[in-house]
Amino acid sequence: MLKKRAALGEDGFQLVELMVAMVVAMISTGLLIYATTSVYRTQRFGSQDSDALASLRASNDRVVRELRQAVVVYTSSTTTSLQAWVDNDADQVLDAGERITWTVTNSSGTKAQLSRTTNAVGAPTTVIARDLSWSATQPYFAYNASYSLVTITLIADADSTVLAPQRTIRTQVRLRNATPI
Repeated sequence: MLKKRAALGEDGFQLVELMVAMVVAMISTGLLIYATTSVYRTQRFGSQDSDALASLRASNDRVVRELRQAVVVYTSSTTTSLQAWVDNDADQVLDAGERITWTVTNSSGTKAQLSRTTNAVGAPTTVIARDLSWSATQPYFAYNASYSLVTITLIADADSTVLAPQRTIRTQVRLRNATPI
């Protein structure tokens, strides 16, 4: 019977041919899965990095805008907070809600948040930016009274599990109207 099949050309697949085809298919599938996950990881990191940078820029712009309107900047011994008086009603009287405090606080381990509070009674603390990078030695705010210059440094890390550079925004604001106290 085997001779009849061989004569008719109906050998079928040999076991070796079948195994080679399966190995080639498995390698191709593995490469396809690896490429797909790499593209997904890259896209996700790019999105997180873009979001972190946009949050830094928006937070920095808000602090700078209020500092440019400040009448008084209060000197502080800490580099994680900054206080300023923004005379919203231009009456030259420090009213409730016109003394603004910007603070960077450690929220969890290596993460920090930027928050804004006023001296108004019962005023809530507003968190402006989350997921900033925290370092106890990092000067987030530096005020040079002799030059009327405030340096703001905000740092974000899009994904701490990936070895990628942190995003840093450093801005120097020359105060127009402020006097140091």
